[in-house]
Amino acid sequence: QTEWIITNRISRNIAYVTQLGDISNNGDNPSYISQWYYATNAMYRLENPVRTQLPDGMAYGVAVGNHEMTPIGNPTGTTSNYNTFFGIDRFLGRSYYAGHYGTNNNNHYDFFSASGLDFVVVYFEYNPTPQADLLAWANDILRTNANRRAIIVTHNMGNTATPVVVSEQWTAIYSALKTNANLFMMLGGHITGQGSRVDTYNGNEVYTFVQDYQGWANGGNGYMRLFEFSPSNNVVVAQTYSPWIDEYLTDEFSEFYFPCQMSPGAPPGLPWTTLAATNGVPPGSVVGLVWPGLQAGKQYEWYVRVTDSGGATT
Repeated sequence: QTEWIITNRISRNIAYVTQLGDISNNGDNPSYISQWYYATNAMYRLENPVRTQLPDGMAYGVAVGNHEMTPIGNPTGTTSNYNTFFGIDRFLGRSYYAGHYGTNNNNHYDFFSASGLDFVVVYFEYNPTPQADLLAWANDILRTNANRRAIIVTHNMGNTATPVVVSEQWTAIYSALKTNANLFMMLGGHITGQGSRVDTYNGNEVYTFVQDYQGWANGGNGYMRLFEFSPSNNVVVAQTYSPWIDEYLTDEFSEFYFPCQMSPGAPPGLPWTTLAATNGVPPGSVVGLVWPGLQAGKQYEWYVRVTDSGGATT
């Protein structure tokens, strides 16, 4: 999967990779440390600046599932191996890594941008009853970054029915964050299969997707979920693909699309702004300008409109 992602980064314009938890099966059990070596052998490839042609590698995040905890599923248990291999020190200093809650990386958030769109991805560790101060932390992130479209990732969002029967943790997170107009997507795994639902608050639609293939043949046969954003069509297309057997699933639960307002000026995006206008440009001359206020690691779009006696071109 990660090899396919790296190979197709440019052609598919892949901007972000998320792992939904249970990257190990036995958490901190020392008898199964090899599981973490397998996990890092896969995921660390995304960090390679030479292969990805990106100074910090590809932006990615790893969720804490119930199997990263010891005892399994105990939120008060330990997550030492997770924080050894995918902790704060692993991501600190990377341009996409935006911060964390508390003293470890169990709950953290990332930034990424693509095609003029800015996103924030907030990760919650597996916990059926998340603490109020954790939810307040996440709510503050969404409010502070109201110009970024928000994606929430936690291991257990609910079952794989359509509509999804939500988990206790989904209810707590959604209730705490639903007043933010930039919240639009929630992703989870945990239960084998595929499911979705849409919830609306004050006219804002939030899409929840559960995708988990580990219980299928051969541990899922390498299937993964792809979300492709099309700003020109204001639509998100979901596909389920396996680079292991090179096959797309095309049933209604594996391949579908949903509307998402992404046109310039649509909340939470920002409208086009005129940077400069120059008149009376002599033929054959070169016109330029300094664009102030650009931020490192953020993607921008611009266009030029030229008009003369023969008409206009953009």
